[in-house]
Amino acid sequence: MGLFASRPEEPFEWAGLPSEPLVPPSDAELLETPPVDPFAISANSDGTSIMIRIADDAAASSSPAEDQ
Repeated sequence: MGLFASRPEEPFEWAGLPSEPLVPPSDAELLETPPVDPFAISANSDGTSIMIRIADDAAASSSPAEDQ
């Protein structure tokens, strides 16, 4: 008889009551997992980007002809 064998006076029930009540899955749990691209540059690269143009006032106000 092994060290961790159950004794007849202490029955172990496998088909007992569940430890947690059945909760239906939420909408977030039902979402499909997105496909993973192993060659993506970063984890959050979904192909969209935003370009913001910033004017450099110092370079625009002085030209090489004015400096001489």
